[in-house]
Amino acid sequence: MIDVKGDAPSIRIAVLPPGHYFVRAKSAGWDLPKPIVSTDGLMPITKSPKHLVTAMKFCDPLGSSWLWRVDDGLTEASSVA
Repeated sequence: MIDVKGDAPSIRIAVLPPGHYFVRAKSAGWDLPKPIVSTDGLMPITKSPKHLVTAMKFCDPLGSSWLWRVDDGLTEASSVA
């Protein structure tokens, strides 16, 4: 799950294979993740004036759960919701 501050709700993606993806913000939420073939025309959320990533929760391929927060950095989590 990726929590954002701005005009879009949090985004939850159940499974995301390794790679680079772009998820476009829409007026009513988020589009589906699309593999990045070219970065032409993309505006990463980390550079958007409308959104700020505040937290990310994920599970790595070995089954460990992780939580990244803007103030705390990356920490191991007991479970990912």
